[in-house]
Amino acid sequence: MKDCTDCKHAKWEKAETGERHHSGEGICTCPTPPLRLPACMKWSVQPEIEGGYIKYGEKLKRPCVFHEPVYVG
Repeated sequence: MKDCTDCKHAKWEKAETGERHHSGEGICTCPTPPLRLPACMKWSVQPEIEGGYIKYGEKLKRPCVFHEPVYVG
Protein backbone atom coordinates (compact mmCIF):
# COMPACT_ATOMS: atom_id res chain seq x y z
CA MET A 1 0.00 0.00 0.00
CA LYS A 2 1.18 3.51 -0.75
CA ASP A 3 -0.32 5.24 2.30
CA CYS A 4 -1.53 4.36 5.79
CA THR A 5 -5.01 5.87 5.44
CA ASP A 6 -7.03 2.65 5.90
CA CYS A 7 -4.46 0.47 7.71
CA LYS A 8 -5.49 -1.25 10.95
CA HIS A 9 -2.05 -0.47 12.43
CA ALA A 10 -2.55 3.30 12.02
CA LYS A 11 -3.41 5.13 15.25
CA TRP A 12 -4.59 8.64 14.34
CA GLU A 13 -4.62 11.64 16.69
CA LYS A 14 -8.14 12.41 17.89
CA ALA A 15 -9.82 15.78 18.38
CA GLU A 16 -11.84 16.53 21.52
CA THR A 17 -14.96 15.39 19.65
CA GLY A 18 -13.43 11.94 19.13
CA GLU A 19 -13.01 12.39 15.38
CA ARG A 20 -9.65 12.27 13.63
CA HIS A 21 -7.67 15.45 14.35
CA HIS A 22 -7.43 17.95 11.47
CA SER A 23 -3.60 17.68 11.56
CA GLY A 24 -3.89 14.18 10.10
CA GLU A 25 -0.98 12.98 12.23
CA GLY A 26 -0.67 9.53 13.70
CA ILE A 27 1.68 6.68 14.48
CA CYS A 28 2.16 3.15 13.18
CA THR A 29 1.44 0.57 15.89
CA CYS A 30 2.52 -2.46 13.85
CA PRO A 31 4.47 -4.96 15.97
CA THR A 32 7.84 -5.13 14.25
CA PRO A 33 9.43 -8.51 13.67
CA PRO A 34 13.23 -8.60 13.40
CA LEU A 35 14.76 -7.41 10.12
CA ARG A 36 11.51 -6.24 8.47
CA LEU A 37 9.97 -2.85 9.14
CA PRO A 38 6.81 -1.06 7.99
CA ALA A 39 7.41 1.39 5.14
CA CYS A 40 7.13 4.42 7.46
CA MET A 41 10.02 3.18 9.65
CA LYS A 42 13.77 2.79 9.13
CA TRP A 43 16.82 1.53 10.97
CA SER A 44 18.95 4.21 12.61
CA VAL A 45 22.74 4.16 12.92
CA GLN A 46 22.51 2.09 16.10
CA PRO A 47 20.45 -1.09 15.91
CA GLU A 48 17.26 0.67 16.92
CA ILE A 49 14.17 1.64 14.99
CA GLU A 50 13.34 5.22 13.96
CA GLY A 51 10.18 6.73 12.61
CA GLY A 52 6.68 5.33 12.73
CA TYR A 53 5.08 8.77 12.38
CA ILE A 54 2.44 8.87 9.67
CA LYS A 55 0.19 11.49 8.12
CA TYR A 56 -3.31 10.80 6.79
CA GLY A 57 -3.20 10.41 2.99
CA GLU A 58 0.56 11.06 2.75
CA LYS A 59 2.27 8.78 0.24
CA LEU A 60 5.02 6.47 1.49
CA LYS A 61 8.40 6.19 -0.27
CA ARG A 62 7.91 2.45 -0.72
CA PRO A 63 4.95 0.07 -0.39
CA CYS A 64 4.35 -1.32 3.12
CA VAL A 65 4.30 -5.12 3.38
CA PHE A 66 2.52 -4.87 6.75
CA HIS A 67 -0.49 -2.90 5.47
CA GLU A 68 -3.75 -4.52 6.56
CA PRO A 69 -6.92 -2.69 5.55
CA VAL A 70 -9.51 -2.15 8.26
CA TYR A 71 -12.42 -4.46 7.49
CA VAL A 72 -15.70 -2.61 7.36
CA GLY A 73 -18.57 -4.95 6.74
